Amino acid sequence: MNHPPFNSPERSPGITRRSLLAATGALFVGVRGAHTQANERPRAFSPDPVLLEWSTSVRGASTRHTRLRIYSSGLLESWPVGRGNCQREHRTPEEARRLSASLAAAIRDASLTSEAIDSDLREQSRRTGLSFLIQDADDSVLQVLDETTRLEIRCPAPPLLAERFPEAGKLQEFVRLERQLCNLSCIVLCGGQDAAELICRQANDGLKSEHPHATPWTTGDLMMVRSSLDGGRFVQFRREHDAAEQWTTCVMESPGRAPRVTVIPPASLAR
Repeated sequence: MNHPPFNSPERSPGITRRSLLAATGALFVGVRGAHTQANERPRAFSPDPVLLEWSTSVRGASTRHTRLRIYSSGLLESWPVGRGNCQREHRTPEEARRLSASLAAAIRDASLTSEAIDSDLREQSRRTGLSFLIQDADDSVLQVLDETTRLEIRCPAPPLLAERFPEAGKLQEFVRLERQLCNLSCIVLCGGQDAAELICRQANDGLKSEHPHATPWTTGDLMMVRSSLDGGRFVQFRREHDAAEQWTTCVMESPGRAPRVTVIPPASLAR
């Protein structure tokens, strides 16, 4: 389907290349406003109905960390991982409805529910002998308004379990949808589509200089934005078909300095 963009003894795979890349980005957590900022978390009530929300939460906790909200007016709000200010981008109400409807359709087509994901994980755990319980890992929560019904799907530790259980179909579908929302959130954090295009050109300049025949990046490959307290920013483009063919390009911005681009080719080319 193509939509626009039990427990057993704990046997955990070792640290992966993808995990190391994620850890690199985690060093850049702070506050930097690319455009309109809000210094507080969204209030529980808003006169502008929320069509879609993506958040993370520790299992059993009553609070959630909102990552992305799409309102019926076309307003998009995005929050960085960790502490930081909300960034806002205004799009048309039609585009907001299209984004929400696309996600709702994908959920319906895949018969995706929290219960289906849980059943999938338990079956894969039984087959492989690997635990699907990861201590202190956040759940991801998707909420979307489907006509008059609000759908909610919760998935534990999606990126980590997706590596552990590549044949878990419901989990992999959730991760695909979450990747789309992560990309949209990153575009908003960059300052909107135009700002993301500028950073994308910088990433492609670095990529072309080292690997002239590599497929150029698009803003759809933008997967991480982290800001530092000194006004710097770390932006990561990542394309994954499989672990052996993962391309990554990082753009590091520092005040008063030219952006520094780092290209990490697939393991097959790095050897």
